[in-house]
Amino acid sequence: MAYFFLPLILFFQLGATCFAAIDGRGEIAIETRYFEDDQNTKTMDKSGAIFSRVDSTLTLETYPNFEGKFRGFARVDREDEHRNVVKFEDFYLGYLFEEPDITIKLGWHMFNWTATEAFHPADVINSRNLDSNLETPEKFGEMGLTVTKNFEVASLSFFFFPHYEDPMVPAFSSRFGAGYNIHDARWVEFDGTQSADSWGIQGGMRFTTTIGDADISLHGLHMMDRHHPLILLDESANLSPYYFKVNQFGGTMSYVLFEGMIYKFEGAYKDFTNKQVTGFTLSHPLLAEGIQVVGRSKDHGQLANGLEKSFLIFNSYDFTLILEHQIYLGINPATRAGLGIFQNDVLLGGRLAFNDAMGKEMLLLLIADVERSQEIYFNFKYAQRLTDTWSINGGIRLFHAPKKEATIKGMQLLNDSDHIFATLTRFF
Repeated sequence: MAYFFLPLILFFQLGATCFAAIDGRGEIAIETRYFEDDQNTKTMDKSGAIFSRVDSTLTLETYPNFEGKFRGFARVDREDEHRNVVKFEDFYLGYLFEEPDITIKLGWHMFNWTATEAFHPADVINSRNLDSNLETPEKFGEMGLTVTKNFEVASLSFFFFPHYEDPMVPAFSSRFGAGYNIHDARWVEFDGTQSADSWGIQGGMRFTTTIGDADISLHGLHMMDRHHPLILLDESANLSPYYFKVNQFGGTMSYVLFEGMIYKFEGAYKDFTNKQVTGFTLSHPLLAEGIQVVGRSKDHGQLANGLEKSFLIFNSYDFTLILEHQIYLGINPATRAGLGIFQNDVLLGGRLAFNDAMGKEMLLLLIADVERSQEIYFNFKYAQRLTDTWSINGGIRLFHAPKKEATIKGMQLLNDSDHIFATLTRFF
């Protein structure tokens, strides 16, 4: 990993001693979460954390085509040390070749390949912190090399990623967890072999363009899938998440149907080519207590469609009505219920912007499973600035998904995880 750090460190040191322009900003926040008491002494019903983020861009006046970018965050939780984290989001060195209009970036990268509010089948490169917001979990930067060729109304990008960034799985004490201690990630290659070695070949390409009122993207990826693990027993009889190599093809589209109405599409197909996995066993008493085992990850499609309609209320407030649906295709209902929280769900929501000096905004989301009865997620959030440098946000999340069968699936994992949350942030 040192050879990825070296050019970045040298560039920032060079910028500190040469003619350079540094654009920097950051934030520090106090976060709180309070869950409904589950009468379980092993879980954490509250948390209080200090969160910080630094975001800076460095350019050299004598070499304007060079750019250095650093963006990362850290969290320290005084109640639950398992939530402590330090991660890069963006940390790269970039160079623009003007004549062919090609940009090359080396380091850690953050990608935003989504068009929809809560369902993101195409946005798969960055690993997530699964002990964060359910609809928009925190992302971790992905180490690698990107090369982008820009055209007049389009761009073509190529990617190489040599490292598998481990997602942050909720600990046994988390109310978002399964109540078990999940050990280190295991990576399953195309030939079926698995190990704890987090180095391997990944890559892909993406094409984006604008056609009339439509923004369109298409991608193809050869990746270690970090979004549909199997929780299995490793050779030491520890529960570990097993992640599988996948070929993924998909894309996104945002299309303005008429003034104030936008149609959004996001989809992907995952092809897991390995036929068997070696090096683990399925026989253990813990597996009878709710940990799901569905065999090898299944080839499947994942589609999300959405509509957004904006309204002007009293000539002052902007209200956006949001309607979305996501479904897993190519697999039976029992299998797809175990692949994700939102396996066949519809979202109805609204965002109200007050358009005042304090930037007051309210967001309301209701997500319900249309196939599995009594699986409902409710989220309300309010945010505003207090001053030019202080802001506050808070809200409530409610889950209703009682256990209906022997194996816990989908949203049932989050049943009785109702909680309120608040964050006070100072920007600098």
